Amino acid sequence: MHRIIKTRQHNEKIKEHIHNVNPDLYERFFNNGNENIEYVGSGDRWIYRALENFGQAQSNGELAFDYFRDNIDDGTLVLLDEPENSLSPRFQNELAIMISNYARFFKCQFIIATHSPFLLAIPDAKIYDLDIIPAQVRHWTELENVKLYAELFKNVKR
Repeated sequence: MHRIIKTRQHNEKIKEHIHNVNPDLYERFFNNGNENIEYVGSGDRWIYRALENFGQAQSNGELAFDYFRDNIDDGTLVLLDEPENSLSPRFQNELAIMISNYARFFKCQFIIATHSPFLLAIPDAKIYDLDIIPAQVRHWTELENVKLYAELFKNVKR
């Protein structure tokens, strides 16, 4: 339900943007006697340009990061499956800091399936290596995927 409300709020911002930039187009689509129009269907290129240039547009990663930031409550158990998908390294690092702070200050617990070295390096994280049988607790630097990253960067020549 929260996501639906957020989507509606975002759509209202787009609608307001169209109203501010081109009132005639706004009137044509939103005030034509039917106040309940929810969606605009048009081949009009102006709408597509307006939406592409909309200043509040965010990438999938930014939307995901905002979702994590806005929807984790005190004392909750949070399950995340590869939350680093669509996140830049900067946002992965910020997410790791945020997770660490939520665990430390707000008593949240996280169970995360990830390959991100940023998330694996969260201080005091208990990491289960599921790539070996039986699964074992490991330090993040012992994981095969992290070793591949380390080897890559070691071989990079300036």
